[in-house]
Amino acid sequence: MSTFQYNHTAYPFCYQGQWLDSLLELRFILSIEDTHEWTREGLKIYYNIDQVPEGITGGLASYTPDFLIKDKQKSTITLVEIKPKGFNDKWDCLRRKKIAESFISWMGYDWEFKIIWGDEIQLSKSAQLKYRHLIQKTLRSIEKKSL
Repeated sequence: MSTFQYNHTAYPFCYQGQWLDSLLELRFILSIEDTHEWTREGLKIYYNIDQVPEGITGGLASYTPDFLIKDKQKSTITLVEIKPKGFNDKWDCLRRKKIAESFISWMGYDWEFKIIWGDEIQLSKSAQLKYRHLIQKTLRSIEKKSL
């Protein structure tokens, strides 16, 4: 099996004042925004602190999950990693899962970690319309700037 290769450029997208790394992330947010609160801010997890001889200021490895979401009804909290359909680096996924779950346990949080695959993201009719509108609005803005 060949290693997954991204076949197009990811387009950063600002939505509700937060920068998303891709249109796939925008689709995810639109799929959950009625039922969940979300953020991308402050999610960096440092995970090799005891292996760094320079101390806290140097050489720390980190992992940044894509989102922290909170269910509005149940108040459950989940760290989320978004992956496109076809991403097949199972070791990368296992590493991220281990880092996130170790962090959650170490902090004593009642959270979970979940990888969401692109083909699992389903948009309602209204979310589909909103997605198309946002894309068209952005494309028009880019066209105006390039004139």
